[in-house]
Amino acid sequence: MRRTPLLPLSTVLLLLAGSAGLGHAQQTPEARAAAQRIDPTRDPGAALFSRDAKTMTEREKAIYRSWLERNILGFSLTDGRGLGRTAGNPNSKKSVIIQGNKITTSIYNYASISNPGAAANVFDLVWEGLGYGYEFGPLVGAEVVGDDGKTYQIISDGFISQADGDYAPGTSLKWGWLPQDGYADPTQPNLATRTGKDANGDGKPDSWPAPEEELKYKPQPQFYNYALNRYIWPSFLGGDATAPDEEAYWAMDDFTNAEFPYSPFPGDATKRGLGVSMKCRAIQYNNPQAEDIIFFVYEVTNVSPKRLDRVVFGMFGDPHVGGSNDFGDDNADFIGPFDARFPNESRNMVYAYDADGRGAGGRSTGYFGYKFLESPSNSRDGIDNDDDGLLDESPFNDAGVALNRDEFIARIANYDKFKARYGEVSTTKTVFWSGDEDGDWTASDDAGNPLDDLGADGIAGTGDAGEGD
Repeated sequence: MRRTPLLPLSTVLLLLAGSAGLGHAQQTPEARAAAQRIDPTRDPGAALFSRDAKTMTEREKAIYRSWLERNILGFSLTDGRGLGRTAGNPNSKKSVIIQGNKITTSIYNYASISNPGAAANVFDLVWEGLGYGYEFGPLVGAEVVGDDGKTYQIISDGFISQADGDYAPGTSLKWGWLPQDGYADPTQPNLATRTGKDANGDGKPDSWPAPEEELKYKPQPQFYNYALNRYIWPSFLGGDATAPDEEAYWAMDDFTNAEFPYSPFPGDATKRGLGVSMKCRAIQYNNPQAEDIIFFVYEVTNVSPKRLDRVVFGMFGDPHVGGSNDFGDDNADFIGPFDARFPNESRNMVYAYDADGRGAGGRSTGYFGYKFLESPSNSRDGIDNDDDGLLDESPFNDAGVALNRDEFIARIANYDKFKARYGEVSTTKTVFWSGDEDGDWTASDDAGNPLDDLGADGIAGTGDAGEGD
């Protein structure tokens, strides 16, 4: 995968992966050179260099950590300093409680949705007074060739608990997602949210970063618009005009995932993992049609100079339908992408439920479903990956060439499946475009009025990307 905005995502909703047997001590080129310089018979840390970290005793982990800090990294793994300002920062961890509709949950800028310590039936994906989630979060996995020439399958995840997630041996440094700076005010504990309060009345919501803070890490600020001379929420759908009832925004990377001997940034031993970053959003609407839903948007980018060719994206999840003390009778199932017993909109979904329909205090429970709504698929395999009658779809198309209706229909592989998903191709439109695979682009609304062309921020007159094109 080249440096590109989105990774190819797996069509499987949940990726279940074990790491048994894959844990190895760090072996960057710098580490190998250091190991060659140091006699392992005289330095016990060097002697542990080739050992699997999962087989070390606690004392051996401490010895190895000290050797790694002293000879390879040049900074302490325990306090997290020295990671570089563009890398995920262990000292910038933040959280927030969102309750923009009927769902209330805690989220964390190091990937977790709810967590093992969240107050039961209060912040643990609560709906109708009952908790539904112990811990959820995104993971990215890839197959790479390590610095030692061996092939590794590396997965970066967001498990918070040291009993579940991976941490540097003998430390609290997380091997996985950690937050990037520049997406929240560093002087307070909350993620930036659309409804963040401005307690001191200075015009900046307290959780939002000031432009000078953003400019330390980004080429231009996202939360402040210089053309309008005011703070504007950087909504996923574009500025103030289209902002949802609640939205949280943060970014993170996996640069501290040093479990495997793979260096995505040659010459920089402080950045490990797969070399990927992720911009994240949690979105809530209070409209009756969406009041029982949270949308999560993950934009994953390979920011390293190395290609990633075999990549998967997934969600790990541990539901407790009915509360944290009522998980013993929970069940789960999966509706496959080609299961014709269910309408297309219900497919590709994992769902969980309580066997007796009763949760904490005997209260009635509901069903908890989670699915991918949209993701890039393989656009070159000649396969209908989502059963909508179209082949080789891509979210990165330009307009392509103009087509009439017959030419547009001729490009559809299975018109019956297309109609089941998108409906009959319009008989009133005169021009279609090859880049618009489902044929829904339009320059006017249902009443024939021209649509505003306001660009990415949804606000007229700012001259931002996309406005007036």
